[in-house]
Amino acid sequence: MRLETPPFLFMNGNVVPWAEAQVHIWSETAVRATNVFERLHACWLPDRQAWRVVAWADHVERLACSVRLMRIPHGYNTGYFSAAVRDLLLALPYRQDLYVRPTIFVEYGPFTSRAEDLEVGAYVVALPQSAR
Repeated sequence: MRLETPPFLFMNGNVVPWAEAQVHIWSETAVRATNVFERLHACWLPDRQAWRVVAWADHVERLACSVRLMRIPHGYNTGYFSAAVRDLLLALPYRQDLYVRPTIFVEYGPFTSRAEDLEVGAYVVALPQSAR
């Protein structure tokens, strides 16, 4: 069974084609699953031709809490993820409810290193609810 993939995702500041989003096999996120994520539900409102993300503030706060608990240094804030989710939803062709997953991950540097030695990335994926 092949995973259904969207045409785009948001990665490290930009909406990019799915095939261009890559992380090295020896990154901390691949080797040790050093990442945190949240599960969002984006509802398509056909009468308004607009998106609504359910309990956005609660999810963003949980993501921030998870990053603190994992001690992953990062420079991402609520505004960054708000823009990322908005830009991604507008770029995708879907007009149905979506599963949205913002993720912060350690890309380079051993997780046991000093925070200033780590490189951290972020991405957001959105999939139709039936494709999860």
